[in-house]
Formats: sequence, structure tokens, C-alpha cells
Amino acid sequence: MMEIESLRKHCFENKPASLRGARQKTATPEEVIRMNYNENPYGMSARARELLLAAASEASQYQDLNSVELRQAIGDLYGLGEDNVLVGSGSSAVIDMIGEIFLNEGEEVVCGAPSYEAFPDMARDNGGVRVPVPLTGDYRFDLAAMREAVNERTKLVIVVNPNNPNGTIRSGKELAAFIRSLPPPSSQPSTRPTRST
Repeated sequence: MMEIESLRKHCFENKPASLRGARQKTATPEEVIRMNYNENPYGMSARARELLLAAASEASQYQDLNSVELRQAIGDLYGLGEDNVLVGSGSSAVIDMIGEIFLNEGEEVVCGAPSYEAFPDMARDNGGVRVPVPLTGDYRFDLAAMREAVNERTKLVIVVNPNNPNGTIRSGKELAAFIRSLPPPSSQPSTRPTRST
């Protein structure tokens, strides 16, 4: 009989445990408000509860896989086309989509450290190489050091703003200048050796 392990993606063979597991609800004392999960300590609004209960009558029907109506409504609210809106089951699902769509094995993901642990998981899960850049002395993203870490193997550069878990921010002006400083992505595979994780 074939062992299922032989069918796994190569990047899962040596995948370390996710650091997100330490922050699960079962490991959190009841009196702690988990702000890093964007949880509302006051509970659901009455209007949201009303809409949720009304939607339960349609729970036996298959959902709209492309979330067309939701994307149209969000687009209308912000003056965007529906193709400019991406929805998912929480930010982790969207982060996973980014890795699945854009990251090839061996490509690098430059990110601040510490920061939201979904990004290192996304990199590892898709065979990418995480390139962590320490935060500054005041616990903000070191944009200059991140820029220095970018090379032709870099596929993604992650800036969590405000950062999770510490809440520090970089201004829109700083981020715009940082983005403009980045080189255009290379369409050719790099011949440089891959960094180890």
C-alpha cells in the first residue's frame, strides 16, 4: 500500500510547526482579548446577527464560488471594479492564495520579523524561501534593510501595516517611496544560489 507521505509536496517534507498554533483559542485564557485576530470583544452587532440568521435559510444551497455580488457591493462602496476586490475566509486564506498563485519553489519572500506568522507559513507551504529582516529599534519595519535584502530571486516583499503583533506602522508616504525603490520583477529564473531558510 502506498504511503500518503510519498505524495506530499516537497516543501512539506521538512516543514516546521507553525508559530500560529501557540495563539489558538484553546491556548488563550478567557480574560484575554486577542486583538491580533481582529476579534470584537463586544460580540456581533444586532444587525449582523439579524442578517446571519436570515442567510441561514439559504445554507443548504452551494455558495457563489466567485463571490460576485459581494465583490460588486464592495467595489461599489469604494469606487472600484469587482476585479479589484479579492475575498476569502479571513486574511490567512487570502495570504495562502497569494502564495499559491505567485510563488514558485525556491523563490524568496522578504518580510519583517517578527510579524504576522501567516506569511512564513505561506512561503514554506509553497516551497518559497523566507528572508526575515529584523525590525528597527522602535519595532517598525526596516524598509532600507528590506530593500537591501531584495535580489533577483525575490518574488514577494511583505509589509504588514500596522504590524501584527505589535501594532507599529509606516506612513503612506514611506510605503510609497519604498515601493517605488523596488526593482521590477525579473521574468527570468535566477542563477544565484538559493538562500537557506
